Amino acid sequence: MAYGRAHLSTLADNWLSSELPKSFGRLTELSIVTLYNNSLEGPLPKLLFKLKLEPDALTNNRFSDVIPVVLAWSRCMVRLQLSGKRLAGTIPAELGKQTELKILELNNFSGDIPLTDAVPPWLDDLWLLGDLDLSSNVLTGGIPVELSDCSGLLKLSISGFGIRSILPEIAKLASLNILNLQKNGFTGVIPSELQRCNRLYELRLLENSLEGPIPPELGWYWTSLGISVLSSARRPNDSGNSLERRLCNLQQCSLLLAANSFQGLGLANTT
Repeated sequence: MAYGRAHLSTLADNWLSSELPKSFGRLTELSIVTLYNNSLEGPLPKLLFKLKLEPDALTNNRFSDVIPVVLAWSRCMVRLQLSGKRLAGTIPAELGKQTELKILELNNFSGDIPLTDAVPPWLDDLWLLGDLDLSSNVLTGGIPVELSDCSGLLKLSISGFGIRSILPEIAKLASLNILNLQKNGFTGVIPSELQRCNRLYELRLLENSLEGPIPPELGWYWTSLGISVLSSARRPNDSGNSLERRLCNLQQCSLLLAANSFQGLGLANTT
Protein backbone atom coordinates (compact mmCIF):
# COMPACT_ATOMS: atom_id res chain seq x y z
CA MET A 1 0.00 0.00 0.00
CA ALA A 2 1.38 3.39 -0.95
CA TYR A 3 1.18 6.11 1.64
CA GLY A 4 0.40 9.67 0.69
CA ARG A 5 2.72 12.60 0.54
CA ALA A 6 0.79 14.69 3.05
CA HIS A 7 2.85 17.48 4.59
CA LEU A 8 0.39 18.70 7.23
CA SER A 9 -1.91 16.72 9.50
CA THR A 10 -3.98 18.87 11.85
CA LEU A 11 -6.56 16.68 13.54
CA ALA A 12 -6.90 18.61 16.79
CA ASP A 13 -10.27 19.35 18.44
CA ASN A 14 -12.19 16.79 16.37
CA TRP A 15 -13.57 14.48 19.08
CA LEU A 16 -11.70 11.59 17.50
CA SER A 17 -11.89 8.35 19.48
CA SER A 18 -10.57 4.77 19.39
CA GLU A 19 -6.95 3.92 18.69
CA LEU A 20 -4.59 5.73 16.40
CA PRO A 21 -3.83 3.40 13.45
CA LYS A 22 -0.25 2.15 13.28
CA SER A 23 -0.11 3.15 9.62
CA PHE A 24 -0.28 6.80 10.67
CA GLY A 25 3.36 6.61 11.65
CA ARG A 26 4.33 5.64 8.10
CA LEU A 27 3.41 9.03 6.68
CA THR A 28 7.07 9.91 6.74
CA GLU A 29 6.73 13.13 4.76
CA LEU A 30 4.45 14.76 7.30
CA SER A 31 6.04 18.00 8.40
CA ILE A 32 3.56 18.89 11.17
CA VAL A 33 1.38 16.59 13.30
CA THR A 34 -1.22 17.83 15.81
CA LEU A 35 -3.61 15.45 17.57
CA TYR A 36 -4.42 17.29 20.80
CA ASN A 37 -7.88 17.62 22.40
CA ASN A 38 -9.37 14.37 21.12
CA SER A 39 -10.32 11.10 22.82
CA LEU A 40 -7.72 8.90 21.20
CA GLU A 41 -6.76 5.91 23.32
CA GLY A 42 -4.65 2.79 23.31
CA PRO A 43 -0.90 2.57 22.76
CA LEU A 44 1.13 5.19 20.98
CA PRO A 45 2.35 3.94 17.57
CA LYS A 46 6.12 3.85 17.86
CA LEU A 47 6.64 5.05 14.29
CA LEU A 48 4.74 8.21 15.25
CA PHE A 49 7.80 9.52 17.03
CA LYS A 50 9.83 9.50 13.83
CA LEU A 51 7.58 12.29 12.58
CA LYS A 52 7.86 15.96 13.41
CA LEU A 53 5.41 16.39 16.27
CA GLU A 54 4.15 19.76 17.36
CA PRO A 55 5.10 20.47 21.01
CA ASP A 56 1.62 19.73 22.40
CA ALA A 57 0.61 17.35 19.60
CA LEU A 58 -0.54 14.54 21.92
CA THR A 59 -1.93 16.55 24.85
CA ASN A 60 -5.41 15.85 26.25
CA ASN A 61 -6.04 12.40 24.83
CA ARG A 62 -6.50 9.04 26.54
CA PHE A 63 -3.43 7.17 25.41
CA SER A 64 -2.54 4.31 27.75
CA ASP A 65 0.98 3.04 27.44
CA VAL A 66 4.45 3.42 28.80
CA ILE A 67 6.38 6.49 27.71
CA PRO A 68 7.95 5.17 24.52
CA VAL A 69 11.70 4.68 24.44
CA VAL A 70 11.45 5.70 20.80
CA LEU A 71 11.10 9.31 21.90
CA ALA A 72 14.85 9.27 21.42
CA TRP A 73 14.24 8.71 17.71
CA SER A 74 12.18 11.84 17.30
CA ARG A 75 13.58 14.70 15.37
CA CYS A 76 15.21 17.29 17.57
CA MET A 77 12.47 18.46 19.94
CA VAL A 78 12.50 21.85 21.59
CA ARG A 79 9.34 21.30 23.63
CA LEU A 80 7.61 18.13 24.81
CA GLN A 81 4.24 18.08 26.57
CA LEU A 82 2.77 14.73 27.56
CA SER A 83 0.57 16.04 30.36
CA GLY A 84 -2.58 14.41 31.64
CA LYS A 85 -2.33 11.00 30.01
CA ARG A 86 -2.82 7.46 31.18
CA LEU A 87 0.83 6.72 30.70
CA ALA A 88 2.66 4.52 33.14
CA GLY A 89 6.05 3.08 33.93
CA THR A 90 9.33 4.92 34.19
CA ILE A 91 10.56 7.96 32.31
CA PRO A 92 12.94 6.45 29.73
CA ALA A 93 16.56 7.52 30.07
CA GLU A 94 16.70 7.83 26.28
CA LEU A 95 14.78 11.09 26.64
CA GLY A 96 18.05 12.56 27.86
CA LYS A 97 19.28 12.35 24.26
CA GLN A 98 16.89 15.14 23.28
CA THR A 99 19.51 17.75 24.08
CA GLU A 100 17.60 20.53 22.28
CA LEU A 101 14.70 20.36 24.76
CA LYS A 102 13.84 23.67 26.39
CA ILE A 103 10.39 22.80 27.82
CA LEU A 104 9.56 19.39 29.31
CA GLU A 105 6.12 18.74 30.83
CA LEU A 106 5.44 15.20 32.05
CA ASN A 107 2.90 16.09 34.72
CA ASN A 108 -0.36 14.66 36.02
CA PHE A 109 -0.03 11.13 34.67
CA SER A 110 -2.54 8.51 35.70
CA GLY A 111 -3.11 4.88 34.91
CA ASP A 112 -2.95 1.47 36.51
CA ILE A 113 0.73 1.93 37.31
CA PRO A 114 1.48 5.64 37.79
CA LEU A 115 5.03 6.89 37.54
CA THR A 116 6.83 5.74 40.67
CA ASP A 117 10.47 6.15 39.74
CA ALA A 118 12.68 8.89 41.08
CA VAL A 119 13.17 12.17 39.28
CA PRO A 120 15.52 10.99 36.51
CA PRO A 121 19.20 11.87 37.08
CA TRP A 122 19.86 12.25 33.33
CA LEU A 123 18.00 15.57 33.32
CA ASP A 124 21.36 17.28 33.67
CA ASP A 125 22.10 16.19 30.08
CA LEU A 126 19.40 18.59 28.86
CA TRP A 127 21.63 21.64 28.82
CA LEU A 128 19.06 23.97 27.26
CA LEU A 129 16.15 22.98 29.52
CA GLY A 130 14.44 26.09 30.87
CA ASP A 131 11.01 24.79 31.98
CA LEU A 132 10.56 21.49 33.81
CA ASP A 133 7.16 20.36 35.13
CA LEU A 134 6.88 16.91 36.74
CA SER A 135 3.98 17.79 39.06
CA SER A 136 1.24 15.47 40.31
CA ASN A 137 3.04 12.21 39.65
CA VAL A 138 3.84 9.53 42.20
CA LEU A 139 7.58 10.03 42.07
CA THR A 140 8.71 8.86 45.48
CA GLY A 141 12.45 8.53 44.99
CA GLY A 142 13.22 12.12 45.89
CA ILE A 143 14.89 14.98 44.05
CA PRO A 144 18.25 13.92 42.59
CA VAL A 145 21.35 15.99 43.23
CA GLU A 146 21.90 15.98 39.46
CA LEU A 147 18.93 18.30 39.02
CA SER A 148 21.08 21.11 40.37
CA ASP A 149 23.24 20.82 37.23
CA CYS A 150 20.36 22.14 35.08
CA SER A 151 21.78 25.60 35.54
CA GLY A 152 19.60 27.18 32.85
CA LEU A 153 16.26 26.31 34.49
CA LEU A 154 13.93 29.28 34.73
CA LYS A 155 10.84 27.41 35.93
CA LEU A 156 10.75 24.28 38.10
CA SER A 157 7.49 22.67 39.21
CA ILE A 158 7.62 19.46 41.23
CA SER A 159 4.47 19.81 43.32
CA GLY A 160 2.29 16.98 44.55
CA PHE A 161 5.06 14.39 44.88
CA GLY A 162 4.85 13.46 48.55
CA ILE A 163 8.63 13.70 48.97
CA ARG A 164 9.95 14.75 52.36
CA SER A 165 12.77 17.24 52.08
CA ILE A 166 13.77 20.30 50.07
CA LEU A 167 17.17 19.57 48.62
CA PRO A 168 19.53 22.48 49.43
CA GLU A 169 21.18 21.84 46.05
CA ILE A 170 18.15 23.48 44.40
CA ALA A 171 19.82 26.71 45.49
CA LYS A 172 22.40 26.11 42.75
CA LEU A 173 19.67 26.88 40.21
CA ALA A 174 20.48 30.55 40.41
CA SER A 175 18.54 31.43 37.25
CA LEU A 176 15.18 30.26 38.61
CA ASN A 177 12.30 32.70 38.22
CA ILE A 178 9.51 30.34 39.33
CA LEU A 179 9.82 27.57 41.94
CA ASN A 180 6.72 25.50 42.72
CA LEU A 181 7.19 22.96 45.53
CA GLN A 182 3.65 23.01 46.92
CA LYS A 183 1.62 20.01 48.11
CA ASN A 184 4.55 17.80 49.03
CA GLY A 185 5.39 16.28 52.39
CA PHE A 186 8.30 18.60 53.14
CA THR A 187 9.35 18.69 56.79
CA GLY A 188 12.06 20.62 58.61
CA VAL A 189 12.94 24.23 57.92
CA ILE A 190 13.18 26.27 54.74
CA PRO A 191 16.85 25.92 53.69
CA SER A 192 18.62 29.26 54.04
CA GLU A 193 20.63 28.28 50.93
CA LEU A 194 17.60 29.30 48.86
CA GLN A 195 18.83 32.88 49.26
CA ARG A 196 21.05 32.14 46.25
CA CYS A 197 17.94 31.97 44.05
CA ASN A 198 17.83 35.75 44.04
CA ARG A 199 16.02 35.97 40.69
CA LEU A 200 12.86 34.33 42.00
CA TYR A 201 9.65 36.24 41.47
CA GLU A 202 7.29 33.37 42.32
CA LEU A 203 7.73 30.86 45.15
CA ARG A 204 5.08 28.32 46.18
CA LEU A 205 5.52 26.22 49.32
CA LEU A 206 1.91 25.85 50.49
CA GLU A 207 0.50 22.62 51.92
CA ASN A 208 3.73 21.23 53.33
CA SER A 209 4.77 20.58 56.93
CA LEU A 210 7.69 22.98 57.22
CA GLU A 211 8.65 24.32 60.64
CA GLY A 212 10.62 27.10 62.26
CA PRO A 213 11.05 30.74 61.26
CA ILE A 214 11.34 32.03 57.73
CA PRO A 215 15.12 32.43 57.22
CA PRO A 216 15.92 36.13 57.75
CA GLU A 217 18.43 36.04 54.88
CA LEU A 218 15.61 35.70 52.41
CA GLY A 219 14.41 39.22 53.09
CA TRP A 220 17.72 40.55 51.82
CA TYR A 221 18.11 38.40 48.74
CA TRP A 222 14.58 37.93 47.39
CA THR A 223 13.97 41.61 46.68
CA SER A 224 12.37 40.86 43.28
CA LEU A 225 9.92 38.30 44.65
CA GLY A 226 6.41 39.04 43.40
CA ILE A 227 4.39 36.10 44.76
CA SER A 228 5.18 33.97 47.79
CA VAL A 229 2.60 31.40 48.84
CA LEU A 230 3.48 29.86 52.20
CA SER A 231 -0.06 29.13 53.37
CA SER A 232 -0.97 26.00 55.34
CA ALA A 233 2.68 25.22 55.83
CA ARG A 234 2.17 24.57 59.56
CA ARG A 235 5.42 26.23 60.65
CA PRO A 236 5.36 27.07 64.38
CA ASN A 237 7.84 29.82 65.08
CA ASP A 238 9.98 27.94 67.57
CA SER A 239 12.40 30.84 68.02
CA GLY A 240 9.70 32.95 69.64
CA ASN A 241 10.39 35.85 67.28
CA SER A 242 7.80 37.67 65.25
CA LEU A 243 7.76 37.40 61.51
CA GLU A 244 11.14 38.53 60.27
CA ARG A 245 11.03 42.29 59.70
CA ARG A 246 13.51 42.00 56.86
CA LEU A 247 10.66 40.58 54.80
CA CYS A 248 9.60 44.20 54.44
CA ASN A 249 12.38 44.45 51.87
CA LEU A 250 10.11 42.47 49.54
CA GLN A 251 8.50 45.62 48.22
CA GLN A 252 6.91 43.94 45.19
CA CYS A 253 5.73 40.81 46.98
CA SER A 254 2.21 39.50 47.49
CA LEU A 255 2.88 37.43 50.60
CA LEU A 256 0.28 34.81 51.58
CA LEU A 257 0.83 33.38 55.07
CA ALA A 258 -2.60 31.97 55.96
CA ALA A 259 -3.02 28.97 58.29
CA ASN A 260 0.39 29.18 59.96
CA SER A 261 1.37 29.35 63.63
CA PHE A 262 3.53 32.46 63.74
CA GLN A 263 3.80 34.15 67.15
CA GLY A 264 4.53 37.63 68.37
CA LEU A 265 4.08 40.91 66.57
CA GLY A 266 3.34 41.03 62.90
CA LEU A 267 5.39 42.62 60.17
CA ALA A 268 6.41 46.21 60.57
CA ASN A 269 4.44 48.85 58.75
CA THR A 270 5.33 48.40 55.07
CA THR A 271 3.72 51.59 53.83
